[in-house]
Amino acid sequence: MSESRTRKVKKKWGKVWESTVIERAGTLTEDKAEEVAKYIDSQKVITPEELANRQAIRVSLARKILSGYAEEGKLKLSFKNGQSEIYSQ
Repeated sequence: MSESRTRKVKKKWGKVWESTVIERAGTLTEDKAEEVAKYIDSQKVITPEELANRQAIRVSLARKILSGYAEEGKLKLSFKNGQSEIYSQ
């Protein structure tokens, strides 16, 4: 459910800046949950940002998914520093 669109913003003196806005899925469907599970199983080390970029979901949702896997014992939290989290098998 991710959409990508380009937005143009005109500044003073004729400068035009383009920015790409990507809207990512905020909920997890059954099909997407299976894709995420397969992707997580194939990786040795994974971060929430990487999961969000590859699966086109929001980073907050990716953090919830990975922390849920860690609570179940499928993943282990290897490193945490501020906002950075690294999970491993």
